[in-house]
Amino acid sequence: MNKFDNFAQKIIGLVPYYKFHTGNSIPQIGFGTSGIGGTRIQEVIKYVVTECGYRLIDTAIMYQNQPGIGAALQEIYKTTNIKRSDIFLISKIPPWMQGTEKAKEAIDQILKELQTDYIDLMMIHWPYVEGLEKVESKHAEIRLQTWKVMEEAKDQGKIKDLAMSNFTIEHMEHLFQHCKHKPVLNQLEIHPLYFDEKTIEFCRKHNILVQAYASLGKGRTNLLEIELIKNLAEKYKKTPAQICLRWAIQHKYLIIPKSNNEERMKSNIDIFEFEISPEDMQKIDAMNEYKKVLPDPHEVLTLLIQSFMKIIIA
Repeated sequence: MNKFDNFAQKIIGLVPYYKFHTGNSIPQIGFGTSGIGGTRIQEVIKYVVTECGYRLIDTAIMYQNQPGIGAALQEIYKTTNIKRSDIFLISKIPPWMQGTEKAKEAIDQILKELQTDYIDLMMIHWPYVEGLEKVESKHAEIRLQTWKVMEEAKDQGKIKDLAMSNFTIEHMEHLFQHCKHKPVLNQLEIHPLYFDEKTIEFCRKHNILVQAYASLGKGRTNLLEIELIKNLAEKYKKTPAQICLRWAIQHKYLIIPKSNNEERMKSNIDIFEFEISPEDMQKIDAMNEYKKVLPDPHEVLTLLIQSFMKIIIA
């Protein structure tokens, strides 16, 4: 028995599951893996799954770590009583693999690298396509081709549910007009210094769950050093990160915090046994500066892909 067995079991019993409009369910919290690669990713996955109780793993072709995640999960399945059905896997098709043929290649690559027969949730990572001129109609056309491929894979059992990442209201409206399978989730940058109420409200109006990434500002903001957050951490006897993550949980966002530090991997998921008061929630809400850490989806068109990848996986 390892030292966190009891902790992991406690967490598994506390994490809520949210239901998609398809009937499938997803844990409210998972582990984000961007920026963790090499042999380290295998150590991390084994640790967060077996010792911390994470049951959702978020990855992407862009993160270049799927083979390590797949290898780690296979070892977990062989050495513990954890089964594939216990793990919720998210992956994403990158901007340079959109379109009919490339999207098919992307799905096959994801399944092979993660060593699985199916992905629980497949996303289009960004609504724009690398290499296309800056004409929205052209990107929309290729985006729909990608979605059609994802729909076919869903019908074949390779994907359980379809989702989006970084889609704006206009992107979603266009998709709704043409899709067979409606998306179940939109993954968006959300933290106390940035959340787009209009996009969030639109998603919820259409029964689409909202999953937050960059919940701690990706280290590019002073979020955890802001006096209000530090004072609330002292008040609730928690870390500043736990305050920010709990704020997201109470707003019913799904979250995928990442860390390369074992103590923080554990503390980031240990946020279900306290509650921030309504008054303090309002104070955190008032921090919104409407300044994104990552590029606006429309700006992705102007970025060189090498620079873009550095921004995303950092």
